[in-house]
Amino acid sequence: MYRFIASSIFGCLFIFSLNICGQAATSCTTSAVPAVVHSEGLAEPMGAITLQCTGAPGLSITTNLTIYLPINITNQIDANGYSTDALLDIAAGTTTTPTGINGLVTNQSISFSGVQLSFPANGQLAIVLSNLRADANQLGLQQTSPIQAFISSTGLPIVNNQVTVAFARQGLFATAMDSGVTCSGSPTPSTVTVTNLISAGTAEQTTRVTEGFAGAFLPKDPNSETGTRFLLTYANVPSGVTIYVPDAVAGSTALVPSSGGDLGTAAATGQYQQGSNTLLLVRVLNTDSNGVGGTFATLPPPNSSGMITLSGANPVPLSSGAGYAVYEVVAADTSTIENAQIPNYFAVPPNTNTVHLTILIRLAMSTWQVRERLRGRRG
Repeated sequence: MYRFIASSIFGCLFIFSLNICGQAATSCTTSAVPAVVHSEGLAEPMGAITLQCTGAPGLSITTNLTIYLPINITNQIDANGYSTDALLDIAAGTTTTPTGINGLVTNQSISFSGVQLSFPANGQLAIVLSNLRADANQLGLQQTSPIQAFISSTGLPIVNNQVTVAFARQGLFATAMDSGVTCSGSPTPSTVTVTNLISAGTAEQTTRVTEGFAGAFLPKDPNSETGTRFLLTYANVPSGVTIYVPDAVAGSTALVPSSGGDLGTAAATGQYQQGSNTLLLVRVLNTDSNGVGGTFATLPPPNSSGMITLSGANPVPLSSGAGYAVYEVVAADTSTIENAQIPNYFAVPPNTNTVHLTILIRLAMSTWQVRERLRGRRG
């Protein structure tokens, strides 16, 4: 009797052991492709995070995923705090299926609840989180440490739960020059264009914006509301002075780069070749004071060769000596470091006193300030 019982117990253990050995242990290995992001940026896209998972064919699991960053997560959210633009997908073989789950954003974390996994015949699938955005500026302009994400889950073992998702680099360098105005003032041409402003000798001061790394200036893509925008804010503008800026600016790699003539190159009206994918900035009109919203300035049609002469110029609206102009990147070469010269033309009445004109340059809600002296002497 005892032998029978022992044999039965052994047989049960043996059968149980076979079932366990026949199943693949469920686990996930995490990886990411780190992005290079602006250290000035408040909503920088982190690199996509992939959890490559192994499980028994046909196995179904429901899990909750939470991703933690050392900085605030700044994806767009709805009234309940759920992200509307962070994407969580399941990839199996050649098929990628959106989960449709919105992540709950809480400061430095985002949580996806009720993620359902069904392992296919080969026991392999991947969970992919993309378009996660964060405030890189919280780490400081000159920070060099990588931005790492920590991933936790319920019921889904993760082998390595910490990965590097981004490296932050300073994205904008700005240069500006002084502009002198004699007691006779600075003329305004009868018809205001960039070409006529140059020909008339209207006082000019250039603001040059330069990429901190290749691809720092980006046009709009499907996951962004706008391309990179520059907000030039003017203050302390004396009464009677009018500031004109171009409707568009051809960058350093364009057919003929726009130039004000005070940064080592001759003054020139920009010329841009359509389809060249070189740097092009277009002025955005009617934005709010933070550079949000608005519509693009109208550009002239290209000639028969597809070349556009960027001669349009219009005044900066001023109120109580202050105003602003906004430019957006609409094309760029992401493989090389580019810059653009934005000429500021000043129509100044005769006998204007010496003033200090402040120009504030903002990229992605961070600021660089350049104080310029608009020197006028009474004759």
